[in-house]
Amino acid sequence: MKRVLIAAAALCFPVSMPAQTAAGLVVILVQDPSSAAISAATVRLTEQETGIVTSQTTTDQGLARFVSVKPSRYSVSAEASGFKRIVRSGITVNVAESVSMTLTLELGAVTETVEVSSQAPLLQTENGGLGQLIGNRQIVELPLNGRNPIGLAGLTAGVVPGPAFSDNPLQLANLSVNGSRGGATEILQDGAPVTVPENSPGTFATATLPSVERVQEFKVQTNSFSAEFGRTTGGVINLVIKSGTNKFHGSAYEFVRNSRLDSNQWFLNRAGQRLGTFQRNQYGFTLGGPVILPKLYNGRNRTFFFGGYEGLRQRAQQTSTTTLPSRAQMSGDFSPPQQNLWVAGGSGRQPRL
Repeated sequence: MKRVLIAAAALCFPVSMPAQTAAGLVVILVQDPSSAAISAATVRLTEQETGIVTSQTTTDQGLARFVSVKPSRYSVSAEASGFKRIVRSGITVNVAESVSMTLTLELGAVTETVEVSSQAPLLQTENGGLGQLIGNRQIVELPLNGRNPIGLAGLTAGVVPGPAFSDNPLQLANLSVNGSRGGATEILQDGAPVTVPENSPGTFATATLPSVERVQEFKVQTNSFSAEFGRTTGGVINLVIKSGTNKFHGSAYEFVRNSRLDSNQWFLNRAGQRLGTFQRNQYGFTLGGPVILPKLYNGRNRTFFFGGYEGLRQRAQQTSTTTLPSRAQMSGDFSPPQQNLWVAGGSGRQPRL
């Protein structure tokens, strides 16, 4: 019975496994104080938010490679016989990013630990891709008309959003990257493509739109793609969705846009008309954490969930300004209308037709 309940919980809370296109790569070189490589050293990569540990043993060249690393914050430890254990924390792996570092072990007992909290900036030397990371702080804090997180792709050099980009969910891919045709950009969500072919050949529309609160970060890749990317004649937008951690966390929100807070248009004022009604309410919630079944299963450091809901309610009136034909024009007379011109002359003003 216990196994059945655990299996049912696994079906209710599907596990998100980042594909290669969204995952990162961490390469670690372990060496001694003389810069000689240390083989058979144990290197552990620990995700700080979930406590999940992955271990590798260094090669004869002193290298340990961690592939398909989920974008998150990590700590790294390395130990070998005859050397002090070293721990380095605060390592950030972003979407589709390669991180390289060198750990130098000091001579001593393995029971001693050297903790490193700050070093030179990490270098990315594994690939030559060009692009820009849009982090969670930018996504949450920058204003977004329509709350379309992909609208922030315009912060990247060489990216030009197309018309009606922010308000139309079907036009999320309608942007030009480095002069490419609009609508030719591929959008990936956790490594899976979410763009579908549109009516025009070679252009895409999006099949799904994650809410701002669900997006952890995304990267706009503009050039020099590695081999795993394709299906695009423009750029690639690589989104990563948030996941659960060892702590329960969530949010509830509502964003309101109402015409009562707007001023009237000049032409409507001139015609004595009021501004048309516009009401938009976007609301929802998110929730994540470890999967816990009381007295049956504790998912801390092992199994997590994260989900959310967003609703959109919008009502709008469209106003337009136009010109109607006069009676003469309706009867077929399209000659210019006569105007009275007043000129000064003599002892007073006289009209001239």
